[in-house]
This record gives sequence, structure tokens and C-alpha cells, in this order.
Amino acid sequence: CTGGRCQVKIVGIPASQRHYKRAALLVRLPSRAVSETAPHPVSKQRPSNNILVAAQELGCTPEQLQLALTPYMDNTSPLPLDSSISLSNLQLLREYISDRDALAHLCTTRAPWLLLSQELSSWVSFLQHYGLPHGHQEYLLLSSPQLYLSSDIFRAGQALMFLQSLGLDQQEIIDQVILQCPGILCMDVEGDLQPRVDTLRLMGMDDMSIRTAIYDEPLLLVMDMEHLATMSLGG
Repeated sequence: CTGGRCQVKIVGIPASQRHYKRAALLVRLPSRAVSETAPHPVSKQRPSNNILVAAQELGCTPEQLQLALTPYMDNTSPLPLDSSISLSNLQLLREYISDRDALAHLCTTRAPWLLLSQELSSWVSFLQHYGLPHGHQEYLLLSSPQLYLSSDIFRAGQALMFLQSLGLDQQEIIDQVILQCPGILCMDVEGDLQPRVDTLRLMGMDDMSIRTAIYDEPLLLVMDMEHLATMSLGG
């Protein structure tokens, strides 16, 4: 480490897996909530009026939309989901996602449960008030929709304050950390983030070096502790 900077080399993780476009959100959700390939049971229920309206907006058939939503509408999910589709959620998604094809893919294939989420509007409002511009929200909705299913916005606020305590300013957190690794917002400060920072300190990094390392590579804060322990530092 020289001049408050350490050159960090991450060992054991291919560079392609560290690129933000391929970075995992690292939010542990039940597999049924994030599965894109699992077969869905065929619904025998008649599509509701809301499904008929939403299908017309999305350019798909009511049967296609109901088939996508059926696994999440049985009231047994531990996730914060409603048992019926929310047209207000669809309207909110339309405000942020201008490409109709991308919106249709998100709602019928990628993350149909966004139409049932009880937390979508709260998360959008929270991130908007923190300063995320419209384009950033669109990117997160399309690339990391799991973030908007978390019910713990208070935890996200604590994570943001923790990042600021490390010396990162608000714009750096928005442009660098959240976009590259949104899963940080779902991590507990005391149980997840602080132990990783403590590990970096034990490896000889001072506060300025830690700040720089996290700015350059936010995945350090969500990396498996075993991977973190295999890091090497070079001057």
C-alpha cells in the first residue's frame, strides 16, 4: 500500500464474473421467486379483469400472463406478494421502462412477481429519494428485479449510511456501488458488511485504502468470506 491506495487482486474469481453486468444480486430468495426456467403449472382459473387489462398493455395473451403469475398467487409464498395483480405496479413499471418489449419480457418471463409485489412502489420511492436517476432505476429493474422484492428498506438505509461512513460520497455510491452491486442494499451491516471491512483491515489496509478498494470493486462487500480470505494485495 502506498499513498493511501492498495492495488487489489481478487484471486479465484474470473474477471467476467466481476463485471457489473454479470454480477449476481446475491439476495437469497426462495427458488420459486427467481426461477426463469422452472415449468409452471397450468392454471384452470379464468383470467381476472386485471390480468385482461395488463395483458393488453403488455402485448401478450391473458393466458400467457396468468400462466406466468400462477406460481406466485396461491397465498403460500413467504415473500411480500399479493394474491392478485396490481395495475398500479404495472403503471409504475411503465413509467420507468420505455421499451415495451423489455417490459413484457420482465413481466411475463424475467420477474412476473413484480406485478404482485407489495414492496415495489416503496423501493422505487426510496431509491428515487436517495438520488437514483430515472435511467438507473430502469437498469436495476431490468437487471436486478430481486432487489425490489426485499421488504427491508430500513436495512438498505443502514447499508447506505455504512458506505458513507467509509468515505464514499452519495454520487459515488449511486454511480459505482449500487449499479455494480445492488445486493449490498440487502445486506446487514453488523452481520455482513462490517466483518468484511474488518477482514480488509486485518490484511493491512487503512481506511483510505478500504474506501478506494470498495469504490473500485464493490463486490468485495458481498464476496463469500472464503473468497475474501484468498485475496492478495500488491503495492
